[in-house]
Amino acid sequence: MIRQEYRVDGLPEPFSHYTDAVRVGDLLFVSGTPGDAAAGLALEQGRLQAPAEARGYLRERFLLPTPRLALGDSLRGFASACIDVSDGLLGDAGKLAIASGLGVELTFEDLPVSEALSATLGEEAARLQALSGGDDYELCFAVPAAQLARLGTELPAERWNYRRIGVLTEEPGGRVRRGGTVMEFSHSGYQHFV
Repeated sequence: MIRQEYRVDGLPEPFSHYTDAVRVGDLLFVSGTPGDAAAGLALEQGRLQAPAEARGYLRERFLLPTPRLALGDSLRGFASACIDVSDGLLGDAGKLAIASGLGVELTFEDLPVSEALSATLGEEAARLQALSGGDDYELCFAVPAAQLARLGTELPAERWNYRRIGVLTEEPGGRVRRGGTVMEFSHSGYQHFV
């Protein structure tokens, strides 16, 4: 059993998720719009040009990230597992699955992207950036299918800004489906210990 605890000043007790509670078929969600912070970093480094209306937003997402503390706390009783997206969505979703002894399948068309990122990179490249860009500090979380209706009622996605992006699978590894095809990637996120 793997136990993860998160302690944040101001929260009543450690936020713990036991990854042995995760099951095949649990649905995977992500908060916010991953990929924005990586684009903001690229802007800061001069590696990316963006339309004037997108620059401020993307830079702010990198320089002043907003950790989803309230959402994380509210997920108690719903989520079977949760991880922050700091090393890229595909990589961190994969870490959540590996820790649970499972695999993950994401749906490319369901990946949320901001208008600023889409305006800067185009829709497809923005979704690719959402998969691999880091430093967003959004939450990727799994919820059992049986909890889906209650989650939607008590924590409506429109208010809490999260979106369903995939499912946990019995087959190990991480996959991204686009239409009916599995996409191939050479890089799934930042690697700390290479």
